[in-house]
Amino acid sequence: MIQSIITIFKKESLDALRDFRSLVITFLFPLIVFPAAVLLMGNKDANSYTISVRDLEPALITHLDRDPLITVVKEPTDDSLTEKALKAYSLDAAVVMYNKEYFNAVEIVYNNSTQKSIEALEYIKVKLTEYQMNYIIENPELPHPGFVVTFFPVHDVYQGASMFILFSLLPVLIVIISITSPIAIAADIFAGEKERNSLELLLSNPVSRFSIVIGKFSAVFIFGFVGVICFLAGFLLSVAIDSSFLGLSNLIITGTQIRSTLLLIAMLSLITSSIEICISIFAKSTKEAQLYILPLTMLFSAVNYISEKYFFIQDSFLSGEIVNYIPVLNIITAIRSVMMNREVTSSVPLVTVNLLLVIFILCISQYALSHEKIIYRS
Repeated sequence: MIQSIITIFKKESLDALRDFRSLVITFLFPLIVFPAAVLLMGNKDANSYTISVRDLEPALITHLDRDPLITVVKEPTDDSLTEKALKAYSLDAAVVMYNKEYFNAVEIVYNNSTQKSIEALEYIKVKLTEYQMNYIIENPELPHPGFVVTFFPVHDVYQGASMFILFSLLPVLIVIISITSPIAIAADIFAGEKERNSLELLLSNPVSRFSIVIGKFSAVFIFGFVGVICFLAGFLLSVAIDSSFLGLSNLIITGTQIRSTLLLIAMLSLITSSIEICISIFAKSTKEAQLYILPLTMLFSAVNYISEKYFFIQDSFLSGEIVNYIPVLNIITAIRSVMMNREVTSSVPLVTVNLLLVIFILCISQYALSHEKIIYRS
């Protein structure tokens, strides 16, 4: 029995190693897609923090300001304005010092709904320790009274966790489900007909190639879109069943958020469905179509990574108008904005560029379906 298992294992492994496409998609593509995203979109400002200071020692302000990862701005005297700035993501943290008789009390206010602000909190704590150590080394005869550091989130613990999940986890799950839910029908819709030898019969009917493409595309889109909606319904049902699910006990989603998210998901499903049927036309078999569709998950996840990395950087390309003209990236960024109750600006270019992309892909599909040499790759 063991020998039979080993023999079959060797056979299947050798067969897989002979298929160059499988090796590229299984090993090479996952290896390079995220490093490529980091290299192409990498920006040192992505790890920088904007903090406000009030009543700090001048030497400490200088110490913080000299750090290339920290941008120091003057804090408003009104605490409510500071909290508003943190909630609006224009600040990553706020530092206030109160001089006591035997120690300096330092308060750090941060936004616990974003990873960047949480990282800023930890980085400031390190800088405070570094400043105190340098002070002791440079002034051994003048002992520093020391810091007592306390930190305060702008959201309560449960609300902060809820917003963090909505920002970080839900968009990437939406992206993955929008690709995976229509795979079964998309991979089979053309490639499966080739395997069953029924595609020739379909093409011989007096029906335009355009009608065939649009009809099949519509079916794939409906299946994919409904699949994502079912996932979101299951997500919300899980929260309703168990209020502590993923820390979402205080989850509040408005009707506007739901409507905007559904429209954006529909746009994303249009793109994924059009790409998948185009792949199905070129693939020789259902298995090959599934193999070619698989990298879409990694590619779109890399786009999601770029969106998440640059979302809160005020002077990044995501904070300007250019993001509205980058297909897929603008949809994922808009989903993230809706989740965080931020206004989605310039929805017209967002819709326009993505619809143009869908039309372009469908035109390629129609062209391919009109040429037997492309369909059967003969």
